[in-house]
This record gives sequence, structure tokens and C-alpha cells, in this order.
Amino acid sequence: SVILLSGSLGDALLPGQQNFFIGNISTAILVAIAVSYLGTLFRALQAQRLRTRQALDETETLFRVAGNVVQAGADLDQLLGRMSQVVRTSSLFDTYAVFLLRDNGDLTLAASSVGVEELDRRLVDRVALERRPITANRDSRGAWQTAVPLMAGVDLIGVMVAGVGTKEQAEGKFPHLVEAIASQIAIGIHNTYLARQKAEL
Repeated sequence: SVILLSGSLGDALLPGQQNFFIGNISTAILVAIAVSYLGTLFRALQAQRLRTRQALDETETLFRVAGNVVQAGADLDQLLGRMSQVVRTSSLFDTYAVFLLRDNGDLTLAASSVGVEELDRRLVDRVALERRPITANRDSRGAWQTAVPLMAGVDLIGVMVAGVGTKEQAEGKFPHLVEAIASQIAIGIHNTYLARQKAEL
């Protein structure tokens, strides 16, 4: 029989065709919903995998720092060299530097993964003065740096600086990681000072 078209598609279909057409639309909608859900699930799993890998990288870095502090013993140059190597082989930092407080009160660059021009000296001086960690924007390129005082008890012995490329990294767990690493480095530096003092007695 001939089907005459009317004002709607439903009117132009036989009952069996209408059911088939509606069924196909329902199936397409369900497939679209399933695909959307699977996409969301996949992205969530990828994000979780990234967080897990980052947590493992952070833990490994902390263990390597602690191990190198012990292995360096009383040799300050070896300690700073080992710390620089740890940071260079880590994916957690873009920049790294240690400034040490000298007997004359000056803060001098003792170790760095970048040139001194890449470091925000005003940030270093501010942290030394206020004796608290500070995270700040390095420049217009979007680089961020966290500076942490290196303390031996109540005494300032230096400042550690670590940098990352984005604000999201800088405002996450990064400052806490830098503080944890800085505390280990401060212990190592203080131990070398104590060993030197003992040797001079």
C-alpha cells in the first residue's frame, strides 16, 4: 500500500515501523550514554593513574634524598652534589638551588640546576628574613618557585628554592614536598657543620 506523508514522521510510518524506529532511537540514546560514561570513567582512571605515579615519584625522591644525606656523611660538597643529581633526575622540579648563609651574613649560591638569572633572589632574601616557606610567580612565562628556609633548630643556615612550570603544580602538594626535602637537606648540611667543628677541636 502507498503511505501518504502527513505532518509528522510518526504519521508516515506503519505501527511496526514506528516501533522499529523508536527502538532504534532508544538504542542510539543508550549507546551514546554508555559511550559518554565510559569516556568519563576512562578520564577518571587516567587522572588516578597520574596521581598514583606522581605520589610514587614523590616518595622515591624523598627516599633518595634521605639516602644521599646519609651517604654524603660529613662532606658538604658531596652532599650538595648528590642533592643536585637527585633533583636533576627527578620529574618533580624544573629548577633547584641551595643558598647557604655564610659567616659574614651573606646568602651565597652553593648548588643549582639552572643559572643564577633563573632564580628569584628577592624571594630568597624574603624567605631568609621571614623564615617561612613562600611560593611566588617567577616571571611572565608562568614559572613558579617555592623557597624554604633551611633551619638547624632556630638558626637559619640557608634557603632552598625549587621551581615548577604551572600554578596548578605550585599550589598543589608541591610546597609540602619542597619543605620535606628541604628539612632533609638542612639536617645533612647541619651534620657536615657539626663534623667540621668536631674536627677543628
